[in-house]
Amino acid sequence: MQLRARIGMTLLAAAVIGGLALGLIPRAVPVETVAAARGPLVVTVEEQRVRVIADFVSPRAEWQRVGDGYRVEARFVVWEGADILQVPASALFRHNHGWAVFVVDDGRARLRPIETGQRNGLQVQVLSGLDAGMHVIAHPDDKIADDTRVKPR
Repeated sequence: MQLRARIGMTLLAAAVIGGLALGLIPRAVPVETVAAARGPLVVTVEEQRVRVIADFVSPRAEWQRVGDGYRVEARFVVWEGADILQVPASALFRHNHGWAVFVVDDGRARLRPIETGQRNGLQVQVLSGLDAGMHVIAHPDDKIADDTRVKPR
């Protein structure tokens, strides 16, 4: 038995080459699979989507009720880490040749250049420039500058 899923082209390079895929079968039972567990990865491109075939690695008892044509929702883990400091992607903006955020410090917006790592479109890993617990402005507009008075909503 294999899991077949279609993913967007942007995930292809990072997601499936030896990557972990999690299929969710009805009643929220997670089933682990691994792409190309027994041979070369099978990928075809159709309308900017990629068809991926993955083999189950979970014990058979966890997925034996799945049959041919059964619908699953696939999620691909392209990167993971522990104790990651992250901020909303909407908080970032370009500053000089890098990225920055505004943090709230004593009622004022303070510009903080940061170094970023992994991102998923909604969240961005912060490698340096911020400490855990700092409050960032999630959607800074053009009225906010360094030292502007701000108050939480």
